[in-house]
Amino acid sequence: MKNLEIFDNVKARRHHVLERAYESLAPERRDLLSKISCFRGSMEYAVLKKVFPSPDLDKALLDLRKRGLLQYAGETQRYDMHPIVRHYAYDHFTDEKRRKEAHVELAMHFIDAMPVTNKNVKTLEDLAPVIELYHHMVRAGNLDEALKLFIDRLARQLLLSIWRISTSD
Repeated sequence: MKNLEIFDNVKARRHHVLERAYESLAPERRDLLSKISCFRGSMEYAVLKKVFPSPDLDKALLDLRKRGLLQYAGETQRYDMHPIVRHYAYDHFTDEKRRKEAHVELAMHFIDAMPVTNKNVKTLEDLAPVIELYHHMVRAGNLDEALKLFIDRLARQLLLSIWRISTSD
């Protein structure tokens, strides 16, 4: 029982530290962090630049990195968040309506970025824009469109990938 109490205490302290860091951000930085948390995982700088076309973006990203809320891998030029930070920032998005709007906005970007056909798809990485679009459609509540996308663009490719892996042994 004592171990559970210690775990709860550590968890509460971690939450408190994250809460202080998040609340100390200017509202527009909080908003940016929460919008970035809508992505499934790491995201290329070029994508962030397109999706968040602010003249202040580089400064904001650097500030979030200095505060330890955002990570950057220079060799791949990708930004990412620790899962705990991502979860916290996503949960503290101002309201459900704004969260859905962010997912709709991100879905629009990935509709444009998505390859027109799966003809040249060789790896799961080639499907990344389609998978990201599917994620944002589901989170935005566009379940019918998400199902159609899954059936038309993902299901067959994923099954083929699994089949290739299982027969390559």
